[in-house]
Amino acid sequence: MVVECKKKERKAGEHQLRLYMDMSAADVGVWFNGDEHIYLHKVHHKDGKRTYEPLPNIPRKGQRIADIGLYKRKDLKKPSNLKAVFRDLRNHLAGMTTGITRDEALAQGIINILFCKILDERETDPDDIVSFRAGVSESPTEIQKRIKAIFERVEEEIEVLESL
Repeated sequence: MVVECKKKERKAGEHQLRLYMDMSAADVGVWFNGDEHIYLHKVHHKDGKRTYEPLPNIPRKGQRIADIGLYKRKDLKKPSNLKAVFRDLRNHLAGMTTGITRDEALAQGIINILFCKILDERETDPDDIVSFRAGVSESPTEIQKRIKAIFERVEEEIEVLESL
């Protein structure tokens, strides 16, 4: 694994990280500036080219890259810095969503995410893998379909509560 911490700006930091990864045998790289982070996986292709894919996290000890994101409910841990988690969520939503610039709209997205996570954890047995996740080897379409199904159940729960 290669870790780059010197470059303050995201674009420059990612560029420097890729250079270091090109010069090493490392397949995983991390850029961190104290506030933001990037996790990359270097992929070698048969034609000799290398590409870099974003990772949602770095592998835990003994974990393969393909196992990232596959968590049993009993293995979930409370974050040590909840403020940083919410900042990451807000920044991700702001960067990935077109047409939403107001924090009120972004807050609604974060609330939807929280409801999905709460419902999933409430319904998942401790030894089962949670559904509210994104595995590295999964396609965005698979992840979207699974998360939308959870959100539909959230909406059903809200409707039941509103009818009481």
